[in-house]
Amino acid sequence: MKSLHIQQCQYLFIGDRLDEYYTIEDLKVRGWTETIIRDHLGKPDKEHPDEKSLLRKPIGFYARERVHEAEQGAAIDDLSKIREGRELAKRALRLKKQR
Repeated sequence: MKSLHIQQCQYLFIGDRLDEYYTIEDLKVRGWTETIIRDHLGKPDKEHPDEKSLLRKPIGFYARERVHEAEQGAAIDDLSKIREGRELAKRALRLKKQR
């Protein structure tokens, strides 16, 4: 699945494959938060200004290999806790609606 930002930046990396990178939006879909991204990945591997944004804020691109390694390491604990918390919140909401 390519994110909208990757589709917008097709010309971005000459010699690089865009499908080898995740954007922050891609990572959030995978369950990452801004805090986990900052703590476990740090700065993006590549950046490019967002041509569609008025501020041209740079889009960060994180190498998939590095993301996958982090998901197998310490980041997996943080991601698991977030997923568990989300599941508990969903379950509590369902119970509340049943009452």
